[in-house]
Amino acid sequence: MRRTDGFSLIEVLIALAVFTVVAALAGSGIVQALRLQALNETSTSLQAKLRRVTEVVAQDLRSTMFGGLTDTPVASGATGLSFTLADRGQGYEVLPSGGNSFPNSANVDIFAVAPNAAALGLEDTEAMMVNQTGDAIVFTITNVTGVGPVARQQWNVVHAGCNNTIAYVPPVRLFSVASVGYRFDADAGELLRQVGAAAERVLAFGLSDVAFAYAYEAEDGTTVVRATPFDDGTGPLRIADVGGVIYVLSGIQVTVTAEEGAGGRTVERSYVAHVRMPDAGTVKLRSVVSCP
Repeated sequence: MRRTDGFSLIEVLIALAVFTVVAALAGSGIVQALRLQALNETSTSLQAKLRRVTEVVAQDLRSTMFGGLTDTPVASGATGLSFTLADRGQGYEVLPSGGNSFPNSANVDIFAVAPNAAALGLEDTEAMMVNQTGDAIVFTITNVTGVGPVARQQWNVVHAGCNNTIAYVPPVRLFSVASVGYRFDADAGELLRQVGAAAERVLAFGLSDVAFAYAYEAEDGTTVVRATPFDDGTGPLRIADVGGVIYVLSGIQVTVTAEEGAGGRTVERSYVAHVRMPDAGTVKLRSVVSCP
């Protein structure tokens, strides 16, 4: 008999079937690996993005003037947050207003050595005035004029349209500040930042949620976390008396969430920052009222 080399048709078909199964398994593994890689890359990118956003907010919060909150330019709550930053380190001594009723006046006298009003640089800027009991008010200075001796050590600071709401309990100090507000626009998925009366600017986009929570600490160490700050009807409180228990705003939790499609799935990630509020120092700030 003559020997015949090669494969039979059945052997070829079996080999093809085995190759098809192996190729399918290998292809499926590659696809799964690529999907997993896409998911990991998206997750890492989202975490990095959210971390950068919270770091910006946290950096501002760590510099908050006396650790107090306000309701201007946006109301402080679950999706909004406002506070003031020191525009200059120097504070000015507020002097008694003579026969005027201080709590109802739209001007105050301050002590400052300067050659002229322009040198003070206070006109058309924001200021915070704080008294000894920790009550504060934020207003816009509209005019500054010199009073008293030629040496120009006493100045009348006018804040038209905003009467004083705090009592003259010395020492009373006036500081140049800038109001900062953060607001989450859920419809646009944007976190907006605003300084004073300037237009809002987009800090981050493509977000699904931004939430602020407020941690208050009692003298015995008990902590209460709230979706909104304590409020006495005039504005958010740094120090709150709740049934005889004194709570102090100790920190703010900032949670930023975003989601993105990758590998046929939706990846959702959140980043949480716990920001310790700065020490108010010798000023025991209780609340800050903001003029409209």
